[in-house]
Amino acid sequence: MKRKFFLTILFTLFFALDAFAQTEVSVYPQPDSPLQILNVVPSSRKSTDDTGREWNMLTVDFTLQNVGDKTIRAYTIREFSREFDTDLGGVIFSYKLSAEGILKPNQSSNQQIGEFGSTQVQENFRLAVDFIEFTDGSTWGKDLSNSAQQLAGLKTGIKMVLESLKESNQQGGIEAVIKTLNEMKELSPPDEQSATWKRGFRSGSNTMKSIIKRAYETAGKKGAEIEFQKYSDAYSDK
Repeated sequence: MKRKFFLTILFTLFFALDAFAQTEVSVYPQPDSPLQILNVVPSSRKSTDDTGREWNMLTVDFTLQNVGDKTIRAYTIREFSREFDTDLGGVIFSYKLSAEGILKPNQSSNQQIGEFGSTQVQENFRLAVDFIEFTDGSTWGKDLSNSAQQLAGLKTGIKMVLESLKESNQQGGIEAVIKTLNEMKELSPPDEQSATWKRGFRSGSNTMKSIIKRAYETAGKKGAEIEFQKYSDAYSDK
């Protein structure tokens, strides 16, 4: 199974189910963070897998609030059990491809980490902000999860897909773009890049292809044209 403020004090929540009765979920104090973790609400349940083994499942819902003066485009939230600097744990990495969904000052967003699965009592853990990228390109955080590398790969993957479709669009419009997409093989990231960078590249390229295809399927040629042009404009100089 996978395992997946403006507050100045550490707060703790306890779980009701017996399997999690001794478990503490807390928010790591980061008073200087432009992104604060609030309203942590855990929920737990029992689950049985295909072999009949019973697992203790845990999901944690929480709110993220931008308390800074810059707009946030990307962030990584990390859970860890021991030391912030050494225990990487599970992560949520979020990046907004376009202006929709970016977190402006004073705005908030609901998020979730889970599910955690264990046959034993869940270990105590904390939630912390590990990385932030603002829309002006500046960043904040220790980035122990190497999110900046992943983000660089993701942006390159997006741009490579759009660049590959540019000629098709000029020659035959959006129908030629869709035809090229349907025939396009998976793009290969540069060999010299790290595994994290490559993971971001594949995610970016595949997501970009899916966005245009889905727009065509749901809104026809006009919808696909709008999406293709929107992202082409957004990534033309990034």
